[in-house]
Amino acid sequence: MESNLQAKMLISRLNKKLQSQLQVIRPLIEKGRDHIIQQVQQCDDLQRIQSKRRRHKQLKSSENQLKSKIPHVLCVDTCLLYTSDAADDLLCVDLGGRRIIKKK
Repeated sequence: MESNLQAKMLISRLNKKLQSQLQVIRPLIEKGRDHIIQQVQQCDDLQRIQSKRRRHKQLKSSENQLKSKIPHVLCVDTCLLYTSDAADDLLCVDLGGRRIIKKK
């Protein structure tokens, strides 16, 4: 009976020691885990940034190649002036008193 009691007391003391050691070790483990997670996230962010930079360079290169192949064209905007007569009659346009009639 006495040996049984001694074994229980020994187990109890060992559990208390383990609990105190866990209280010291647990924050260190969590801090290390958080640091590892942060490092992985930074690595992922860096890879995303590098991938975007590569894609941007590819797009710029493609854009420059296209620009070199397209002839330069002068674009001119045109404006057609409609008068009240033209608005009333869709078959012709009044240009300063002269009426131009479209052929049917």
